[in-house]
Amino acid sequence: MKVSNDKGKYTLFSVLAGILMVIAWLVSPVQAAENKPDSSSTLTKPIKVSSGHQSNGLLDDQGHIWYWGGLYKQFKEKATLISGNPEKIAGLDSVVDISLGSHYGWAVKKDGTVWIWGRGTSYYEDGVDGSFMEMPLRIPLMSNVTKVSVADGLSAALTSDGKVWVEWVYPLAPNFKEAIGKGAAPQLLAGVDHVIDISATNSLGITFVKEDGTVWNWNDPEYGLTNLGTGRVTPKQITGLKEIVKLAPGTSAQHQLALKKDGTVWAWGNRIAEKKNKQTNVPFQVAGLSGVSELTVGDETDLALKQDGSVWSWGCKELLRSDDACIFNVPKQVEGLIDIASIGAGAKHSTAIKRDGTLWSWGDNRFGQLGDGTLNSSSVPIEIKLPGVEYAKQPSTLNVVVNGKTIALDGSPAYIDAATNLTYVPLRFVSEALGAKVEWTSNSLPIKASVMKPKVHEVIIRLNEKTASIDGKNVVIEGAPLLVNGYSMVPLRVISEGLGANVSWISESRTVNISMGDSSTQ
Repeated sequence: MKVSNDKGKYTLFSVLAGILMVIAWLVSPVQAAENKPDSSSTLTKPIKVSSGHQSNGLLDDQGHIWYWGGLYKQFKEKATLISGNPEKIAGLDSVVDISLGSHYGWAVKKDGTVWIWGRGTSYYEDGVDGSFMEMPLRIPLMSNVTKVSVADGLSAALTSDGKVWVEWVYPLAPNFKEAIGKGAAPQLLAGVDHVIDISATNSLGITFVKEDGTVWNWNDPEYGLTNLGTGRVTPKQITGLKEIVKLAPGTSAQHQLALKKDGTVWAWGNRIAEKKNKQTNVPFQVAGLSGVSELTVGDETDLALKQDGSVWSWGCKELLRSDDACIFNVPKQVEGLIDIASIGAGAKHSTAIKRDGTLWSWGDNRFGQLGDGTLNSSSVPIEIKLPGVEYAKQPSTLNVVVNGKTIALDGSPAYIDAATNLTYVPLRFVSEALGAKVEWTSNSLPIKASVMKPKVHEVIIRLNEKTASIDGKNVVIEGAPLLVNGYSMVPLRVISEGLGANVSWISESRTVNISMGDSSTQ
């Protein structure tokens, strides 16, 4: 690599093939800029939401938890719901993960300990019975935990070394101390390791994904009271699933969703059918979804977050008979939501956080679960404010400047993939702005982009594959090209630098600068 002593520039393309194989090279300029801490900012920013049956929990970037929904008071058998806004949970800080069930949630602290938090089921004061926010309580034994998944009773925790803790928390106890005391002590699932993701649901027990992409299920019909960790109930592999990377959380869902490495979504479980009158527990692909990065399961509605920040919804109405089977509706994009970073689905409501930190919710609000201080439901997403909190909003889209000119990306905006932090741009718009010729006739065929000056370069890629040919040399790339809303979206560096261009990032305006130059002069 030639380095200019006075300008500090380097020749990008001359070492592209080798550098692409190095992880540091695959980090986009956007990623480097966003990972740099801002010492001048002390503002709170929501980063993750978890929806329970009729309530929500939120984790902010300061390690605090916020909660709203599902609170009530009852006097002489007449219940009154408490409508309210999100409130910060006292006694919890340094939290890195949360999961919310119907009556309570679990939180993972930075030190790997697990805490139960949320609302107690009853209190009695001045003749009024109701619910209340209880002080968090540490769950014993569990350590080195990185992620939790909570259902009503049976819940799970994933450790840093790939093992799974399971505990039965008695859901109807009047307080957390009794809830933990009446259940079995936490146990490690016998013989289970190399796990990368977990999901607990009321009907399916504990589902987990292993490093090899296989999916397994542990479900004790006695709800773990006698068989936790004993080996008498052994996990079973779910056939028909491979290359799975994530599972969908869902407290009281009757089915499960899994995300495949290629961005497709697969479903299985109780009372769902791939086709009419064909109820099945065999996994099948959810039609009409690709380029997905996150999933969540609700009672009536499932949500998918795509890599471009859009949210898609599907599902079916409440099943009235025990022999009814759900046939999924066609997934539809949720209007009014762009640039989303986190999603949650409850019984009949949904919640989302934008990448700029704003909080949005929609659906049923009879239990105050939308968090706007009312009990009025909303069919469209509404913005929810955290009381007493200010945070700086950022532009929701990226600007792309090629050779000094801002290019219009109508219908296919550039975005930052929330899962990988890579910058994705529409192949044709950017390539043609660089003076390149693009050849692509079918989704199953390779995509070729070539440029003749200042030097001849050629890039050949395929959708959903992490290999590319650059000037005849095969290289491995971190982000696979994707088809999003009919447009081929590719990691920025693969195309721009593969064609011999220079890339820079302006954080203040969220602008990606791409320019062509003669590498021989540098």
